[in-house]
Amino acid sequence: MVWVYGGGEETVVQVYSGVTTGGVIPARIASLPKLQVISLSNNNLTGLIPASMFCNVSVDKLSIRNVQLGFKAFTNIIPPVSGKCFSVLQVLDLQQNQIHGDFPLWLTYLATLTTLDVSGNRLSGEIPGEIGRLKLMEELKLANNFCYPIPKFLGDLTGLKMLYLGRNRFNGSVPSSFSNLTQLETLSLRGNSLRGTLPEDLMSMNVVGRFDVNGSGGGHLQMRVCLSKKICR
Repeated sequence: MVWVYGGGEETVVQVYSGVTTGGVIPARIASLPKLQVISLSNNNLTGLIPASMFCNVSVDKLSIRNVQLGFKAFTNIIPPVSGKCFSVLQVLDLQQNQIHGDFPLWLTYLATLTTLDVSGNRLSGEIPGEIGRLKLMEELKLANNFCYPIPKFLGDLTGLKMLYLGRNRFNGSVPSSFSNLTQLETLSLRGNSLRGTLPEDLMSMNVVGRFDVNGSGGGHLQMRVCLSKKICR
């Protein structure tokens, strides 16, 4: 069952979790006036995600701020026809779909994003450097997708509070640039093949609350654990 409700300042589209709605997302949903929230997780929707779900082709009538499309069978995102994307989107949840190939670079122009979750898809290759444009990012979840070493530029996202990189195919060491993540509260690295130690400066940050490095594959990642920290187990 699809619910569309609103009043005053916002409109919300929601398909309640677990119902058996099937088919593809109608692109016209995003044309609803004052639409701010689209919640379509945990249903049987499939196919391609139209960029219009969270991306306008002009600066007029920007409104969509929260899009939740997790736990379905979407295979990819249709990029904007013009290549331009104007948005005020803050939360984009695409976890546990079947999105494959390289990370869609045009998503990195969504400069207002504070939360991005693409974990549990079929993305391949490297994490693109263009993600470093997302300076407002607070929660970045990239688990169970990528390979190659962890890129240094993630340390430039100094507003990060949560960073999930577990169950990728990362090797090498944790970049020293992670010492810049002074706001970090949760860091997950489990299920990789990392070696060495976490950067000393990172371990000395009293703000860090949860580290998860268990099961780091064939690597030998070690930690110097401070009393002010705790390891997820």
